[in-house]
Amino acid sequence: MAGMLSYFAHAIPDFARSEQWVRRQLYLGGNVSTQSRRPNAWNAFVHQQLNDINESMFFLLGSLVGL
Repeated sequence: MAGMLSYFAHAIPDFARSEQWVRRQLYLGGNVSTQSRRPNAWNAFVHQQLNDINESMFFLLGSLVGL
């Protein structure tokens, strides 16, 4: 790991990035700038509808198979 950091330390001036930025990208997987996502009403509605469809299909198939 130390070899990789020394390589990046030399590459930083070439790409105009700070050492702190490079360390964040390496250790946090590049997810520094992404915001956390929140649930919304539409996604909750679609999720519930799909769950209802899946449950009805399960019961339908279960009655056909005899479960």
